[in-house]
Amino acid sequence: MSDPAIIQRVLENFINLNRESRRRLPFLHLPRSAKTNVLRQLHLTDIIQLSLLSQRTKHTISFNFQIDKSQFTCKIWCKNNTTIYVTSPFGSFTGSLEHIDHVVEVLNYPYLQVIIDGEQAVNQGIEWVNDYRGLVTTVKHLTDPPNGREIQLFVNQMIECGVLIEFCHDMVIDCSMKNTVRIQNPIAEFMPYIWGLKCQYLQVNSGKIDLGRWKTLHCTLSKIERVIFELTDKEEVDGQLQKYCKKSEDRFLHPIYGTIKECYKIRDEKEWKEATLFKTEHDGKQLLVMDIQYFVALDIIEKNLDFIK
Repeated sequence: MSDPAIIQRVLENFINLNRESRRRLPFLHLPRSAKTNVLRQLHLTDIIQLSLLSQRTKHTISFNFQIDKSQFTCKIWCKNNTTIYVTSPFGSFTGSLEHIDHVVEVLNYPYLQVIIDGEQAVNQGIEWVNDYRGLVTTVKHLTDPPNGREIQLFVNQMIECGVLIEFCHDMVIDCSMKNTVRIQNPIAEFMPYIWGLKCQYLQVNSGKIDLGRWKTLHCTLSKIERVIFELTDKEEVDGQLQKYCKKSEDRFLHPIYGTIKECYKIRDEKEWKEATLFKTEHDGKQLLVMDIQYFVALDIIEKNLDFIK
């Protein structure tokens, strides 16, 4: 293996070469295995700087420095001045806005984390998530959204991108599963707005259930077909069921939870849909399951009323 000090001198000499001399640099004509060996002995900052010298060095490094994506931690930090932070076994690199696309390409499109730091950075963060859809796995929202409605609007824009969203108050919303949103530690201000999320299936691990809100026009427009609540306060849930629902003794066989001996029914104010609710135990957890059926086709509903965005 080559001496790192020698490689560093080669790099320094290369930076000082003129364009014609760079074309004749022996490094660019080495076999692929040799190029890979040289690159893996350089610090990540040196590798990025080398890639910035010309299109040829950029393509050479991108082609030969193919490392497992899991070895890179890449963060796009959206604030007043957007920056990119990369850590790896080869060292770290910090770059400014103009470096982001270049670094992502040179590192062969690693997985990314977008950090939103400040209310003014929200739109910029959303743009980065959309630009690198499929690469962004996590979004960290370091600023409290002003209210539950703003959280709903933000999450709906993230659902299509399939990311995990971490809020500063420990609420985590996982949109990585198709058609499914999972909410952990929801804040009270957000619970009335969960019905407006653009998904088919919703799982909530805690939080105060508001069935009264579901009956309103706001929730009539929701496309959610099943909600699973992980119960933390059984007495509070029983009170909600007794207040808003009608008890039914009908027994039925549920495709997931087996025989259901007791359930509750509730309809929305427009009587466009009906929900069947029942309590059950699954994987050691006490659950309240809410299956929703429509009496009116969704396309007819949407023609009569604007769907919640």
